Amino acid sequence: MAEGEAVAGSGVRVRLDGSRGDVGALKAWLEREEPLGRLVREGKLRIEERARGGEGREHMGVELELVLQLVEGVVATGTLLGWTKRSVDSWKENRRQVERGTTLPEPRVEPFSGPRAEPFSGPRAEPLSEPPSGPRAEPLPDPRIEPPSDPLDPDRE
Repeated sequence: MAEGEAVAGSGVRVRLDGSRGDVGALKAWLEREEPLGRLVREGKLRIEERARGGEGREHMGVELELVLQLVEGVVATGTLLGWTKRSVDSWKENRRQVERGTTLPEPRVEPFSGPRAEPFSGPRAEPLSEPPSGPRAEPLPDPRIEPPSDPLDPDRE
């Protein structure tokens, strides 16, 4: 097998020392960011929060990491790694704009090889060769700002 070949079960690990909210926000961002979001919707990529092993440096944040694991070998691991790095950089830039003056986590993106993910029995799509061009996902809303109330909401006070 050639290095970087598309193999089910391979993928990318994203480690960051931050809060559980940081991990959840990054996961939500990656699930929306194209082309990763499309692979998730098609059942060809899973993004999971996992407990981190005891290796590595001491840190003050939660011991979680995100694992992006290919269910089917539709893209090379190197391609997935590049898309993930681009999406993580986009998330960091968005956080810098929204949370000026705060210390932000520094995610580390690296290849991952783990147990094979369960196959998805849904519709098939053609393998991706290049990331699609076009607009990126919208920035996540600021969690400190409450959305406007819905006048049709029966629980509205």
